[in-house]
Amino acid sequence: MIEKSKQIQEQCKQYNIKFIDTSNRFLETIDEAVEEIRKKPNEGKSMKLYVMRHGQTDWNVLRKVQGCTDTELNENGINQAQNAKEKFEEYPIDVILCSPLKRTRKTIEIMNKDKRIPVIYEEKLLERSWGKIEGIQGEEADYFFNQHDCWNYHTNLKIKEIEPVVDCCQRVWEFIEEIKEKYAGKNVLCVTHRGIARVINSYFIGIGENGILPRTGFENCEIREFEL
Repeated sequence: MIEKSKQIQEQCKQYNIKFIDTSNRFLETIDEAVEEIRKKPNEGKSMKLYVMRHGQTDWNVLRKVQGCTDTELNENGINQAQNAKEKFEEYPIDVILCSPLKRTRKTIEIMNKDKRIPVIYEEKLLERSWGKIEGIQGEEADYFFNQHDCWNYHTNLKIKEIEPVVDCCQRVWEFIEEIKEKYAGKNVLCVTHRGIARVINSYFIGIGENGILPRTGFENCEIREFEL
């Protein structure tokens, strides 16, 4: 494990990227990354949280439930990231926090190639786990979600090993509070997934009286801005 940690850290140094594993196996790297970010001046700056969804995958096209299944970008997803690169470079981002799944990692690798902003891979930005229904698609997926209210915070459905929505909200909302404390005065980009973008959006605008987390309609490689 120690040797593996050293190898990963050396690779990160080569690409000017800080790798974070939230199991704390690489705690020294976490400390170094946070310290590097804190060194940047922040006087007079408001704090913004930018949220971006990864590029397209084949499972997106097939309308498969992805969750934590580690799918990769397809050719169109790679093109989406390349096309969004110019717009991404206009944002005044100080640090990037990224889900460690392949589709998010590849997206930000493409978009951040020239700016080389420090990247921290953070498991709290993983997509919501859809348990035993990951991989179902099309009409089968539509039928399941029509029959089960999986985004209702009040009912907090527990079925088929799906991550309960309350648990998902708690991990993401607590993480936003951590971001506010750790990166005060910095502009932070979270590279994540549509489900987690929905949870982040609900942190800012709230949950409807019926308990449903509002839909966001996040497109692939879309970036949205929130004020912290």
